[in-house]
Amino acid sequence: MFNSIIFSPVAVAVYVTVIFSVFSPIGLGSMDTITSIIFGVMFLSFFPIIAICLDSENLKDWDISEKEKRIKPYAISIISYISASVIFWFSGNYVMFLISISYVTVASTMFLINPFWKISAHTSGIAGPVTSLVYVFGLGIAPLYLLLLPVAYSRYKLNSHDLLQLLAGALLGIFIAYFTYFILW
Repeated sequence: MFNSIIFSPVAVAVYVTVIFSVFSPIGLGSMDTITSIIFGVMFLSFFPIIAICLDSENLKDWDISEKEKRIKPYAISIISYISASVIFWFSGNYVMFLISISYVTVASTMFLINPFWKISAHTSGIAGPVTSLVYVFGLGIAPLYLLLLPVAYSRYKLNSHDLLQLLAGALLGIFIAYFTYFILW
């Protein structure tokens, strides 16, 4: 359970925002580090958490176990990620623009899959950002993929997902983040 919280998609968004904002190899455009962190945390983490909280039933079930109840949080999160992308694009903060675009594409794909299957947002929410970090900072970051193991184990033990849903979430995050960076970096 603890792994599911500290490595939840919204928590990982905070970590990756801080890493990219502090250590960006290409600068942050017209933003300073603190502003980049504030906007990243607001749009990639805070507003998506609010989307979950909007439905009082979700407060009892933070994981939103029923896929039918994930539609509104996914939609609000996608709007938040698009907003982040626009803000970072116009401020010239390209490193944060790319991570925001990755979040848009992963969340949109998961939104489309959601009516048919409960793919793991937790494994996707680690694999995608780690792939982004590896693409930008190099293979020395690759051991962070090991974070998938305790999270996947936790999600499996909590009966939140089966192994295929966990693997599919991870592969989706890796695939989309890699191609986003391959095309736009």
